[in-house]
Amino acid sequence: MGTVLGNELGGALVLLALVVVAMTEAPLRRADRDLRSSAPPPRTPDVGLDPYEVAYLKLGPRRLIETAIVLMHAEGRLVVKKKKPAHRIAVETPGPVPQDDMEAMALEALAATVGGDGMFKWPIHPPTDDPRIDALRERIVRDGLLCDAGLPPGVLPGQPAVLRWKHAHAHLDTAWWWVGYLAVAGAVVAYATDSYLPLLLYPLLMWAGHTRRQRYRYHSREHISEHGHKMLQTVLNDAWLTTTDARIAREVAWRGRSALAKKHPLNPPPAPSPPPQERPREPEIVISDPPSLGGLGGF
Repeated sequence: MGTVLGNELGGALVLLALVVVAMTEAPLRRADRDLRSSAPPPRTPDVGLDPYEVAYLKLGPRRLIETAIVLMHAEGRLVVKKKKPAHRIAVETPGPVPQDDMEAMALEALAATVGGDGMFKWPIHPPTDDPRIDALRERIVRDGLLCDAGLPPGVLPGQPAVLRWKHAHAHLDTAWWWVGYLAVAGAVVAYATDSYLPLLLYPLLMWAGHTRRQRYRYHSREHISEHGHKMLQTVLNDAWLTTTDARIAREVAWRGRSALAKKHPLNPPPAPSPPPQERPREPEIVISDPPSLGGLGGF
């Protein structure tokens, strides 16, 4: 069991570790509470989602262009020519006047893709680091539909509450380094005094600390929140639809261009299959020499 002095010193080190952790966890607990309360109320179901928000939640920026082009075509503002070659789509120029930022971005991307013959080819990729996409994403996060990496729903990076929360997290991480140093000091005391009983408390302390630290950590990647999943389910109800065109926009935002019918004008015709190639005939082997005597019975 060791000496009384060794047990007292080891116990004092364990107590000091508990005090260090408690003094740094209390500010983090307050910062985490302030962080959650800084989020605005989530969007109510009666507001609903527009097609662009559905597209972003389903596949991010890559589906925004498809949704905008299909929506403009469905409303008759983007005209597609009937005659078009395989794998390419011809559009009438000049194009429509954009009614929102997503349509403007889609028309810009379309103009960069369309050649001199007025034809384009799928896929059309959205621009990188576009402020219009950033504004859409911020609206989705602020309404509690999307969680930013490492943050709770409705909280955007750069807010004062986020900075205080990260600062408190850094202090707690530093405190656990000190707990490790105190554990090493406790091991030295235990070895010198043959008092190992206090060391048994450190694994329990580490386990409890790890469990409590997870309370203040969030998913490390961007993901749809639970409220966002519920809002997406409302999109599947026909009550969300207003016209046939809205149905097309919803389906494309949800499933992409695969939701379009095969003969839809925005679906390019397949390339003609190449003509079948005839396999070269193997040359016939003709033997013109007479058979040898050995082949006639051995004469």
